[in-house]
Amino acid sequence: MRIKKPPRRVNCDVCGPNASITSMEKSAETTKTARGPSCTHSYSPTSQLDESHEISTAEYFQVRERNEPHILLDVRVPEQVDLCALSGSVNIPLKSLLARLDEVEHLCDGRKTVYCICRRGVLSVAATQLLHTESAAHPKIKSVINVKGGLESWRRHVDPSFPTY
Repeated sequence: MRIKKPPRRVNCDVCGPNASITSMEKSAETTKTARGPSCTHSYSPTSQLDESHEISTAEYFQVRERNEPHILLDVRVPEQVDLCALSGSVNIPLKSLLARLDEVEHLCDGRKTVYCICRRGVLSVAATQLLHTESAAHPKIKSVINVKGGLESWRRHVDPSFPTY
């Protein structure tokens, strides 16, 4: 696990020199309309995943404990990954995934399962579906599984000390 505090930004509404969010009340009001970086793209999974293509965070923890060779594909935007990430994860944002399928294929080399993860388990479902759809054209991508509930579930069910944002 790693936590990295982002540098102060001149145009930041919280820490910048002209901050407009200066109280808890203003912060609460702002969150009603705030959208994170991942919301700028309209990814919505077209259907639910088959049970065989999903795993709980507790089950994924066991994969890690057994040191099973695999790829943990974190599909969040880099700004989110910079805040916190599971060790050993590979960051390929969902918006870049289609263009980087050769890289994923090289990483798993036909032998390693790809586990997709994100913050809450929404973008990772879309990534899992995309990889399943594209696997015919990329035969070394054999097994792709979504980590249900993402990093928020990881914190709730596996590691309560894992940061939230």
